[in-house]
Amino acid sequence: MSSAEATVATTSEAVADHDPSVHGENTSIDAPDQQTNPGAHLAKKALVDLERRITVIETTTTGIFKQALEEIRNAAMVAVDCEGVAMSRTGRVTLIQVATEHKVYLFDVLKLGSAAFEAYGDGPSGNGGSQTTLKHVLEGSSVLKLMYDCRRDSDSLFHQFNVKLQAVLDIQLLDVALHRQQGQIVERLSGFARCARLWLGSKTYGPVMSLKEKIKSKYAERIDGDENSDIWAKRPMCADVLRYAAVDVALLFPMHTIMMHKHVQGDVISRTKTASEERLAEYRDMKDSPLQGVFDPTATIAPQF
Repeated sequence: MSSAEATVATTSEAVADHDPSVHGENTSIDAPDQQTNPGAHLAKKALVDLERRITVIETTTTGIFKQALEEIRNAAMVAVDCEGVAMSRTGRVTLIQVATEHKVYLFDVLKLGSAAFEAYGDGPSGNGGSQTTLKHVLEGSSVLKLMYDCRRDSDSLFHQFNVKLQAVLDIQLLDVALHRQQGQIVERLSGFARCARLWLGSKTYGPVMSLKEKIKSKYAERIDGDENSDIWAKRPMCADVLRYAAVDVALLFPMHTIMMHKHVQGDVISRTKTASEERLAEYRDMKDSPLQGVFDPTATIAPQF
């Protein structure tokens, strides 16, 4: 195996490559002891299941990169999220997470740069070419992208990498639509953790959310995305950061499934898709877009659609 191949690994391998704790320095957050916490076996299982799904991609020259693009291109639906430092059209995107139903691909944009979006894999592209890129998929209409508050990601990807997201279903807006469908008055948007707890419940997915909250608490200001959040620019990424990045996209699939199968009525989906497309342009088309980490109370107002 080449050195480049060795750096592209599932998280079980990435823990060894990226996390000092496996070499004796206990810096990562592990599942609780099953003897002291009766729910620990659920947390441990959730952690193991999550790690088995993650692949970190740091080079475009291996078969793993092409395999990832092929799987993403052939999926009917993927989940997408970005991380970065003070992320905006000027604050760096350092990581993009793209998940299929069974895999979570973490593209290291800090290392890959524009090649993360422009390097070719195998198969036909969305615009008639002989190959496909991640940019083709993100801009195309054949693959539905699940996102949670797509505004900042859309702004950042467009102004930094000329990637114009399309075919997005914003789960934050779907949450609003379903509550209003039930006759509730919704004035404010729900954050991801609150929405996940509501739709997924604590028994099955609580351990995964608990892991994310513990990581966020541990790193505090370093992970929230403002100008002090250097953790998203630190390499190598430790296991906790890989897990944190994977959780959001991994949970969007079961959230979407529960919403669709149990609650959607009438034209809710078509209206939410239209509102999601409008939302993609909200920050992207501003003269000056807001910075991550700078609170804007108007950004939490639930739109009418």
